[in-house]
Amino acid sequence: MKNKSILCALLVACGVGFSTTSCEDMLSADSDRTIHTNANDTLYGYWGIMKAVQNIAERYVILGEIRGDLTTPTSYTADSISNIANFNPTNDGDCRYLEVKDYYTVINGCNNYLANVDSLKTNSAGNKVMEKEIAQVLAVRAWTYLQLVNNYGEVPYYTEPITSLGFIDDFDFTKETNRLNRDNLIQKLTPDLIPYKNVALPNYGNYNNGAKEIAS
Repeated sequence: MKNKSILCALLVACGVGFSTTSCEDMLSADSDRTIHTNANDTLYGYWGIMKAVQNIAERYVILGEIRGDLTTPTSYTADSISNIANFNPTNDGDCRYLEVKDYYTVINGCNNYLANVDSLKTNSAGNKVMEKEIAQVLAVRAWTYLQLVNNYGEVPYYTEPITSLGFIDDFDFTKETNRLNRDNLIQKLTPDLIPYKNVALPNYGNYNNGAKEIAS
């Protein structure tokens, strides 16, 4: 089944490029990499998500241009590119820009963050300390799912972190709640976002790239 192979791609990715870390260890709920015990842990998790987003940001621009009004496939265009341009469902690996594991890496990072962050922690003024980051992580997860639906038509949908390899075997793709497509996209993604629609972006000050200061 295509949907199952899409989600399995995330787990396959665990075994590639991690010579000293097992897949079970990386995805375990007991791992130090997924449990946020203090503010620094939470911040590291947040930046880990941003790093994963960088892996799909460039191809997002390219895929967007392929689908743009100024681009029209011809008879010489590869089928995989034509499918992208026409918003037709595509298969993982059809071309170098379709690597589903990179998208699910972002999603699982978001799920891990949201499952472990202290959403109720407040400062002396009574403001929720992590509210801005939580809002952005929710937005990133929703955006990533949107890209998956644009690329593949229908994809597995889950909001809890993967904590064991048995997750794949127990995941029921026949259930409507576990599938995301263009028909239920708004219904599934907006409820988590609406409570945070007026929350400002996180602000980590400015960064100096050697030439100028750039606002975070």
